[in-house]
Amino acid sequence: MKIIYWILLIAVLAMTLVAQILTEPYYWWENILGYFALFGFVGCLLLMFVAKLLGHIMVSQKPDYYKEDVDA
Repeated sequence: MKIIYWILLIAVLAMTLVAQILTEPYYWWENILGYFALFGFVGCLLLMFVAKLLGHIMVSQKPDYYKEDVDA
């Protein structure tokens, strides 16, 4: 079953590269082969790191958050 997924992945990648070559670029960065794949990958990485950072800042609690107050 894994081999089918790899074949499908390679086929989709090949189709996107052929489509990028055959279309007329409108902006200069569209001339870079694989630009949109790299842009999407970097965007996903950035979203993951920002979400992780916000999770640490806003959601995470200190390790002793649930400990009882000893002085009370």
